[in-house]
Amino acid sequence: MKKTKLLVIFLLTFILVTACANKGETPEQAVKNALEAFSKLDLKALAEYLPSEELANLNYETEEDREFTLLLMKNLKCKVLEVDKDGDRAVVKTEISNTDLAAAFLAYFEKIFEMTVIQSFSADSSGFDEDEIDQLLLDILGQDSYGTHTSVIDINLQRIKGNWILEVENDEDFQNAIWGGAVKALGADLNNL
Repeated sequence: MKKTKLLVIFLLTFILVTACANKGETPEQAVKNALEAFSKLDLKALAEYLPSEELANLNYETEEDREFTLLLMKNLKCKVLEVDKDGDRAVVKTEISNTDLAAAFLAYFEKIFEMTVIQSFSADSSGFDEDEIDQLLLDILGQDSYGTHTSVIDINLQRIKGNWILEVENDEDFQNAIWGGAVKALGADLNNL
């Protein structure tokens, strides 16, 4: 009976230690989990995968900013194609897709231009209401008619204190992939949205 109790205690201890230890996450899982956290703007989860400097760029001043960014990320998906792991470093070849935000922003700019031309020939030269312009962008982004932008990129990771950290700061390919091609098309840094 004493041996049975000892064996049960040993097994329970082993299970608890295994469950409470670092997730034992692979680089592949880290990339998938980080991109899922991006799509949900889960800053707490992202803190496990990004350096604090990069995470600081994702703080939102208002709930409206957060909701807008969630709209941009609503179709973010990833598929891991290949993992090359060497000790505490890894490169994960990943296919990332999102709404073609470059096409959506182009449609927005075309509509603004059209409105400006019409306004310039109108007797009412009061300009545009900021809320009207904001709503136009939200309406355009809410449409699912702009297709999908897909990128295949390499994501570098480094294991620090048992956690796989994505090295994506200043990585234009990564930014362009998650922002649906808009970074390269617009020449913009969308990390500061």
